Amino acid sequence: MTDVITAALLPADRLSPAFRDVLLDRCASGSYGLVADLTTLDDRYAAGAAAAQRHGIRLLCAVKASTHPEVLAGAARAGLGFDVANAFEVAAAREASPSAFLSLTSPGLPFGERASLYAAFRRGEIDRWHCDSLAQLEELARECPGSSVGVRVNLDGLEIPEGMPLWRPSRFGIRVDQLPLARDIAARHGCSLRWVHAHNGSEENDLASYVFTASAIVSAASAAGLALESVDLGGGLLSELADLDPFFGAVRAAVPAGVEVILEPGRFWMTDCMALVAQVLDVKETASQVVLLLDLGLMSHLQWADHIRIPVLGTLVPGDTRPWRICGRSCFEEDWLDEWEPIPVAEGGPLPRPGDPFVLGNITGYAIELGCDFNGVHRPAASFLRT
Repeated sequence: MTDVITAALLPADRLSPAFRDVLLDRCASGSYGLVADLTTLDDRYAAGAAAAQRHGIRLLCAVKASTHPEVLAGAARAGLGFDVANAFEVAAAREASPSAFLSLTSPGLPFGERASLYAAFRRGEIDRWHCDSLAQLEELARECPGSSVGVRVNLDGLEIPEGMPLWRPSRFGIRVDQLPLARDIAARHGCSLRWVHAHNGSEENDLASYVFTASAIVSAASAAGLALESVDLGGGLLSELADLDPFFGAVRAAVPAGVEVILEPGRFWMTDCMALVAQVLDVKETASQVVLLLDLGLMSHLQWADHIRIPVLGTLVPGDTRPWRICGRSCFEEDWLDEWEPIPVAEGGPLPRPGDPFVLGNITGYAIELGCDFNGVHRPAASFLRT
């Protein structure tokens, strides 16, 4: 058999020189899978935490975005708290730090987890608890009488500016006009409704949506006569580090002084911190596109991965306008990247050949959490290293 001569194809930007060298070494040695750059991750933690401190904002790390111990330990070292949704995530956060700030918000807790989590809340080991329904609030207040408690709200029923990227209707939380009911439920058990949370987790969020949500919560809480202690605006933070100061400043200004502002991003932390080293299996032409078949599967490798950094490729013939499309090798028609994840093309750029290593950048931590074995395509190995 003739040896395959390979050449590595990497994204053109957003990789540190040290991380690029690591990826080139892995390509040369045929070491495929996910590779995380903990040095870049620590830098993002430090920069985000510093910006938040300048504006008096509390930042959390959403544990669901990556439960890997190194990822959570880095967040704890940077002074971040943790957003958790169940007993498993509480345990992962507590392993990273026995004392970090914990905020629990869950669509619904399994019955078998409730007693231990209520006990942890009574002991002060969970710092915030936001209930997702009035029934959940009733149960929490009954089990933890005399406590400060919280709820998650949605903006259903409000007039939202056209084009604002907020989920509606939302399956999360109660309506803001139900805050008086929530207040009264808490009071029946000697509890005070002090914490309000919004699931602002759309990946398309912009500054205006956060400010609108914060203002709506503050207004509704005031109308309900709440002694508001904190406003949690959820996750979905897709800001460049350089934009954090104006972003945090505007959000902080939308909430009265003395009321804590919390943000709990997940995938934001690992932006440009992880790459996938795959291998080209085939290049197939059709009349309308050129298909690049990689040794991966979207369900196995790229769940909830978007805004992926993709290597620049050339055209098969000069002037070819057909787009490249990346697909996996599973027997599933939809096993390819969406068309809104375009492959950059330049005349004279490299052409992938079977056997070439092919690197995709900016892979989210969710790719590890949600990866699965399917159709003989196995979830990838993941390496965490410092550059």
